[in-house]
Amino acid sequence: MVHARKVAKRYAKAFLHEKMGTDDIDRLTGEIQLLVTTLATEKETEVFFISPVYSRDLKIKIERYL
Repeated sequence: MVHARKVAKRYAKAFLHEKMGTDDIDRLTGEIQLLVTTLATEKETEVFFISPVYSRDLKIKIERYL
């Protein structure tokens, strides 16, 4: 649960601190929804992102391909 809060805070900061137009917000919302759906339906993906074995940089690279 703590990890979910960290992720939520990062996205909230992006919404609040960046100059984002409606198109940007719609795109980011779609990306968040895709990630949530993937984590909910693909157990292996969830395990990968939760695991401390893999570096944050690797997880960011992988997330771009979801």
